[in-house]
Amino acid sequence: MNNNEVEVFILAGGKSSRMGQDKGLIPILGKPMVQHLIEKADQLGLHTSIISPSTEYMVFGKPLYQDIIPDQGPMGGLYTALTKAKTNKTLLLSCDIPLIPIEALRKITECHQIHEICVATIEGQTNPLLALYDIALLPQVKESILEGKLKMRRFIESNLHTPVDLDHLALNNPLVFTNFNTMQDIENLQKSYGNK
Repeated sequence: MNNNEVEVFILAGGKSSRMGQDKGLIPILGKPMVQHLIEKADQLGLHTSIISPSTEYMVFGKPLYQDIIPDQGPMGGLYTALTKAKTNKTLLLSCDIPLIPIEALRKITECHQIHEICVATIEGQTNPLLALYDIALLPQVKESILEGKLKMRRFIESNLHTPVDLDHLALNNPLVFTNFNTMQDIENLQKSYGNK
């Protein structure tokens, strides 16, 4: 699969209730969380868009979309992404995993899938916000939202999917797949990196 067939959509529209502010804009290791992901996608030559109601994300110079059906969590974000995508494959990312290795993004986008979902697995757990979704899923996603079925893992399990084991990428740094949900998470990171 070449990079012209995949688009990246970063979900940055969460309520960030545990963080107390917009997560994607909080600096980690010198730059906003979302910028880490944008730069990695750029290195891979992937077109990137952001899904958020906040116009503050316009500073990154990427297309910015609000959820078409608001307040539906990541499932609503996936619906917006698949609706706005100009390619058949959409790589959905959460803005709060800034340390993810570029190799993880490469492995997901290069997944030679036979199914409509390629999803990262880390320590045996699927990560729906590090996954590749086919445009053909759009009707199912909409139906799930209308039925109030918003659990992403359940949606993945109800469809044929290809798991992509990424455990080996965390061997040298167990923090690479961390979701930074609280200021304490960030403080712990800064300590582990020696406040650099």
